[in-house]
Amino acid sequence: MGEAVILFTRVPVPGRTKTRLSPCYSGEECAALHTAFLRDEAAQCVRSGRDVFVYFTPAEEEPRLREILGEALPFRPQIGADLGGKMLRAVTEVLADGYGACALLGADIPELRAEDIDRAFAALQDADAALLPTADGGYCLAAMKRPLPAMFQNQTYGTGSVLENTAAALCAAGFSAAVLNPLHDMDTPEDLRALRNRLQRDTRFSGTETARCLDAHPKISVIIPVYNEEKKISRLLSELKKLRECEILFVDGGSTDCTEALLAGERVLHAPRGRAAQMNRGANAAGGDVLFFLHADSVLPEHPAEELLAVLEHTRWGCFGVRFSPTDWLMDICARQSNRRARKQGVVFGDQGIFIRRELFEKIGGFPDLPLMEDYQFSLNLAGEPVGMTVHPIVTSARRFQGGVLHKLRVMAQMRRLRKRYRCGTDIREIAAQYRDIR
Repeated sequence: MGEAVILFTRVPVPGRTKTRLSPCYSGEECAALHTAFLRDEAAQCVRSGRDVFVYFTPAEEEPRLREILGEALPFRPQIGADLGGKMLRAVTEVLADGYGACALLGADIPELRAEDIDRAFAALQDADAALLPTADGGYCLAAMKRPLPAMFQNQTYGTGSVLENTAAALCAAGFSAAVLNPLHDMDTPEDLRALRNRLQRDTRFSGTETARCLDAHPKISVIIPVYNEEKKISRLLSELKKLRECEILFVDGGSTDCTEALLAGERVLHAPRGRAAQMNRGANAAGGDVLFFLHADSVLPEHPAEELLAVLEHTRWGCFGVRFSPTDWLMDICARQSNRRARKQGVVFGDQGIFIRRELFEKIGGFPDLPLMEDYQFSLNLAGEPVGMTVHPIVTSARRFQGGVLHKLRVMAQMRRLRKRYRCGTDIREIAAQYRDIR
């Protein structure tokens, strides 16, 4: 008697699959990722040398699933009152076809290998069932030689105790269960971030559909610290339409005006006032592979996401060039100096729109906990890491340079002196007080 594998899946329909990945990923992106998982898993199931059956829902989406997996595999609709009943029926039907054992597996385990399936069937030599756990307390594969109702009845799925409860139910019914080494299923943006890091280290996955899909859909999280920005919110929201495929997070530092009310319907987090604390709070909550830190008074070029991703093809962090508004010959010189400093010295300021791959951001510990110059120290912490710059600049407010030419020159000179004092070890609180004075 042979062995069979049941691939148990929902059809990847946008808006109806992998919904826990939103709002970081759109419905179309969730469906594309699920499609990649399915193709990779089906390939490994076939590679194991066993007969493969695809049990799916909803039944009316069968043509879409056949387009994804081809016509070689047999497709059967899932039937049952609940998830446990559907899985038990699938196992019962396949074993009734004359197979000596079968393994049922979920469809969001992109790191599954044929060898994992082999180990599950091998474990059945000494156990009634074999379970392949997931890191979140569930399981992604269940193998057995006969239908085991105790495995599927009266279970609550989607919790962190599914594996424990299933093993206990089997034991109570008099059956033994072998628990194998765990794999990772893909439910949350954090799962995908960790997956990307693992795939980059493991060359076995370099040509998989999942690796290609992740490369084709790098996710950008835009993090905007705000404090009493009610006059800017309307224009800012209009600017953010240029980033409609990105995750947008506002981090409010305790605004006392109408800022938060004007952001109704947006994702707003809270943190102690201070750009470093606010930006780090946003980064911790973000789901993207790329973190883009944007000031509320910035005006973006026409295609900002495409520009920053083009930079990140060659470096791990970068910025936009900067241009000031309103501008004059002196502010134009100031912008040129800022852009040259970024290119030549790798020193980038926050109004240039810093963007960085998450793994590098986490490696250096995020923004330093400083009341001022967090962007300056951030750049110093990245010394030796090549910085890239986009083709088109961000336009930022020249509000700190209000006044005539002499006043602007005085402010520029004082800012240079403050940076020098910081490098020489002056208490940052003293520098922050002086910075407020010159503004």
